[in-house]
Amino acid sequence: GEDGQIWPVHRRVLAQKSTLDGTRATGLIVKRGWKTLHLTARREVILSAGAFGSPQLLMLSGIGPEDELRALFRVASC
Repeated sequence: GEDGQIWPVHRRVLAQKSTLDGTRATGLIVKRGWKTLHLTARREVILSAGAFGSPQLLMLSGIGPEDELRALFRVASC
């Protein structure tokens, strides 16, 4: 980082959704094996999950086109 600190990198985790405080991303909910972990950021969240993974993760977090989100959560809540 700019302040000389090393940013943690979490390997072998599956991101399930980002946590939000209003419109600000504050962390991630991830799975590591059978455990669910809530990772909280001190300053910023950098999301990099590829061309398909990043949009999918944003939509699972409730960010994206309203009509697609309604269809996604209607199916997911059945």
